[in-house]
Amino acid sequence: MIKHWFSDVHAFKRDPLGLIVKRGIGSREVLVPLALGPRPVVLVRDPISVKPLLKLSEDISDKGRLVQKLQEVIGASTLTASGEAHRKRRAVLHERLSRGVADSYVSEMSATIRATCFQLSQQPTFRADIVGGSLALKLICIALFGHRLLTAGDELAVMEAVNALEANLQDEMFRFLPRTPWRKRRDMRLRRQATDTMEFIIAKVSERARSSSVLTALRAMGLSEAEIRDEITTMIIAGYHTTGSAIAWLCHYLSSEKDAVEKLRSEYALVSNDFGEVVSERLPAASASQAFVKEVLRLYPSAWWTTRELKQDHVHEGHLLAKGTTLIISPWLYHRDPQNFNSPERFSLERSFSGPGYLPFGAGPRACVGMGVALLELQLVALEFAAAFEFESAHAARSFTPTAGITLGAPPIEITVRVRGLGQSAMTKAA
Repeated sequence: MIKHWFSDVHAFKRDPLGLIVKRGIGSREVLVPLALGPRPVVLVRDPISVKPLLKLSEDISDKGRLVQKLQEVIGASTLTASGEAHRKRRAVLHERLSRGVADSYVSEMSATIRATCFQLSQQPTFRADIVGGSLALKLICIALFGHRLLTAGDELAVMEAVNALEANLQDEMFRFLPRTPWRKRRDMRLRRQATDTMEFIIAKVSERARSSSVLTALRAMGLSEAEIRDEITTMIIAGYHTTGSAIAWLCHYLSSEKDAVEKLRSEYALVSNDFGEVVSERLPAASASQAFVKEVLRLYPSAWWTTRELKQDHVHEGHLLAKGTTLIISPWLYHRDPQNFNSPERFSLERSFSGPGYLPFGAGPRACVGMGVALLELQLVALEFAAAFEFESAHAARSFTPTAGITLGAPPIEITVRVRGLGQSAMTKAA
């Protein structure tokens, strides 16, 4: 059958995860062409090719049109910036969000998670996708601002603003036709309302933000208020739905993988002190909780894809890639390919995550700058939830239908709660 320029567009818009898996798994090609428009688009099928392609200099490859479209929504933040501006900001963010610095947040983050545990203990069931988003927002704000600087009303306002901006981002990313004038005016009005909210929140917490916070570091760089707003907004968007979705999947596997959960409970006893509080210095040796988190991220990588665009012709492994070619790099594909992982649909703590096929945070110079904080947040949630609760879920993993937008969104996941004695005292103290 002869393909035309747009022959894969319908399938991509309807089920991008299915299209990528269908075209990628089993293919012998290193680069698989996709018909998504008049310009060439290729799926990077072989994960061994990913790092060399992501390490290409900015003279050869950059984020391209798909990501640059987002600049209208989130400005010239680290996500959209290039060159020296990107390198300077990334260096500061990497310093403030590295795992070593993130360990200083353990006490505050654990207290926040235990407070959530107490709230969950007061109800028979909860929606993991909703609780995950709310908890993720609290945790990322600790790293960005400091502990408990936002009121419940502030958190709700930030959540609504971020949801509005992310919906706008997704529309920009996946829109193939121009917007109508009235749709454009409506989007601009909603965007302005959301950015006004973020400006208000940042101004409110600025004076009380602790000296080690990301907000303080950005201000020390001499960035304008608009630049700081765009950077903070981008990081909240990046950390809110990605970590929130991961927490939802994590809750599901806490309900279904009973043997793994028992290992987490034993590990919690080893990493906590006599008062039931997690000790940050003991976390690096907590291998079961680390493996649990990494396996959840393998099965449901929040950052399920990224793109690059070639700014000049480039030869990769004997393949000539023309200027303007878009490269699609998909951890969802690599993580579910039997060539990279045995029985990829099965949950297992015994896997090795060191191979080239494991890329939940990307790779190369643009790997997720918040990786250390995200892994810490999820490890703490896994340990605290496993110690506090017995979870039950009515869902089988195969029944999940993730939402493949800018990030991999979790569907409604309803969890039944039963409190365990081990976590009761810590929850009471948090309350």
